[in-house]
Amino acid sequence: MLKRFCLLAVGTLLTACVSNPIPDDYRGPVTTITDSALSQGMVRVNLFYLSKVNGKAVNETERATTDASRGGPLNARVVSRSVPAVSSTFTIVGHTHFLAPVFQIFGKTYEVAPMLSWASSAIHILRSGFRTAKAAT
Repeated sequence: MLKRFCLLAVGTLLTACVSNPIPDDYRGPVTTITDSALSQGMVRVNLFYLSKVNGKAVNETERATTDASRGGPLNARVVSRSVPAVSSTFTIVGHTHFLAPVFQIFGKTYEVAPMLSWASSAIHILRSGFRTAKAAT
């Protein structure tokens, strides 16, 4: 019983660390950004995801994949979220995610996390893993 309570408490605290990228008082246009995942076998997946909007953490694919894969096979969970269609700063991460940290010893790990500023209404992210990302301004 105590173990379940602790897991629930930790989950609640971690969920509180992410914010809604759309402010409560925002009444303008919005656009949707969808993360991507490219499977590299049973224990590795390349993730390309939006991790922050204007410096604030948002719900993202790596966290969702980690949660969905606990105690079982690697289960990539791609996340979509709406963001204001105004000029903003986005942190987009490309990351090789493993089922368990021990698998990093046996495989290549890639990571890139540039911070980009542009109007989100002009975003075009192509879903082909780490190779292609295009931001039109």
